[in-house]
Amino acid sequence: MLTSEVDVVLVVDVAVRGICSWTDGPLPLTGRGPSGPLTADGPTRSTLFHPRVSRILYGEGNRFHRVLSRPEPLHVGGSPTELRVVALELLVAQDIDPFGSQGDPTRVGELMIHVRVRSTDANEALRLLHEAVRPRNARTALHRRLNDRALIGDTTTCAIHQPTGLLGERQPYCVSFVPLEVDGNCSPERLWEWAAATPNACRALSERDSTEASAWRIQLSADWNALVLRDGAAFQMTTATTFTESARLYALSVYTDALALGRLQAGLIDALAEATAANSHSDVRAVADIVRCDSLITWFRAEYWWKRISPTGPVNELLRDLQRQLDLQSELENLQVEARGIRENMEVQIAQKSQRANEITNSALALLTMAGLPLGAALAIWAEVSSTWPGLAVATASAMIASLGLSRIPGLRGLAATLRSTVDPTEFDSPPHPVRGRQRTSIPQSDPET
Repeated sequence: MLTSEVDVVLVVDVAVRGICSWTDGPLPLTGRGPSGPLTADGPTRSTLFHPRVSRILYGEGNRFHRVLSRPEPLHVGGSPTELRVVALELLVAQDIDPFGSQGDPTRVGELMIHVRVRSTDANEALRLLHEAVRPRNARTALHRRLNDRALIGDTTTCAIHQPTGLLGERQPYCVSFVPLEVDGNCSPERLWEWAAATPNACRALSERDSTEASAWRIQLSADWNALVLRDGAAFQMTTATTFTESARLYALSVYTDALALGRLQAGLIDALAEATAANSHSDVRAVADIVRCDSLITWFRAEYWWKRISPTGPVNELLRDLQRQLDLQSELENLQVEARGIRENMEVQIAQKSQRANEITNSALALLTMAGLPLGAALAIWAEVSSTWPGLAVATASAMIASLGLSRIPGLRGLAATLRSTVDPTEFDSPPHPVRGRQRTSIPQSDPET
């Protein structure tokens, strides 16, 4: 009999086009704590964060949710009823479009899929989570479900689909809350297994993993711990207490929101890197596109690049650990340096081409002067003096001799040489250095905490 239940949130990178028709705001989770009923709705959650962060997480047009009246099964292995989707949340970066879409803009978003896992024991639950999100074919099937109307509802006004490029290659992020009655093993190694959604049967812990599990474990209180890894996080109760329900609401609401914000930051950096790389080999006429990318990166740093999102509480530690796991600080600095370098390179090319065009124009005017001034003078004299055909021949010959004499002047001779030279079309259009994207490149400067 399947008696143990684990609450899991799968955070999936998505691209969103159009207006979502779901209910505005985050999912209003409820429960009963030691002192009475608990509610984790938008106004309650926003009190934990800085106002500008609250606007990103819960502002109008940024956050939506949908509760499924009949939980939808996720087919895993041979037991399709053991994982069921109970609700969906959508976090959208509404005011930034890194794709430069025509018509309806395409936004970067994080789809939070609330899943209830029922299993016979903790090892079985870990196996189910692993099979649901880790293998490539499972991720493909999960993204395919985004077109299922029974899961996401009406799709006439909004399209939620798998993004392309770097953003589409990342695994879903698995956030799990594990009560003590589900798993009484509270060791750091066990916490690592839950955070990685990887049981020992699939991958045994290395010595490094075991060391990191002990060093990076966050003690939220005397009753529970947390661990944030690159592809997942876990919150595990260590004592049997009446605080368990309160801890569950914290883990599945504001703590998951903090991790979703970190994933959104990483997704926007990936999308901006893709857009910058797409313009790095363009003709200099596309300089407006790279200027736009540079401006979007600056906007991202001002609006979305938060490292301290709350005056108090462990949400800062959770976000900090995820940013460290994904190396977002150096990735962002590297991206900005690359974008500025490409922009400056293109601006130098444009300045050189403009200077070259001015030189050619000046040379052409100088040659016209060299040929036209003596000829004009000769024709004027001929018209006033003789107006005969022999006189015209003499005047033309005199003008040619005068032009030849002018061409021997060193300055004018250099202008003529400039006009005769040809422009190599590849001279100034060689592509600048490409964007390295998600490479780990260390930049000596550091960004102060927002």
